[in-house]
Amino acid sequence: MADHKNRTLYDHKCTVCGTWMETNIKKSKKGAKIVMYFCPECGFSYSLQE
Repeated sequence: MADHKNRTLYDHKCTVCGTWMETNIKKSKKGAKIVMYFCPECGFSYSLQE
């Protein structure tokens, strides 16, 4: 899914190691949009609900 909202505080680089983070967007069963971020280098991850 290509949803390119301005998430400059979250989307670019890992706050732990500085590697570019991967983004995955899913919808919950109740229809909320969940944006998940994962760093392939150090494993740091978090999610946000929109």
